[in-house]
Amino acid sequence: MSGTLEYRGIQYSVEPAGERRWRWRVSSPACILGLKPEVGEIEGGRDEAVRAAQFAIKGQAQTATGLPE
Repeated sequence: MSGTLEYRGIQYSVEPAGERRWRWRVSSPACILGLKPEVGEIEGGRDEAVRAAQFAIKGQAQTATGLPE
């Protein structure tokens, strides 16, 4: 299963990229300063790809605000 998801108000997607490989893509809205689109690929299952995308969103949010959440 793939598709667009949302975490902390930021959209991301996960999609299969081969045998036990998943690609994730964070689509940061332009209205949020400091956030940028990000793409990654991970070996494992869909759950690992979801966690990787959410981790990227958390890291960008901390960088954008300068404060940890």
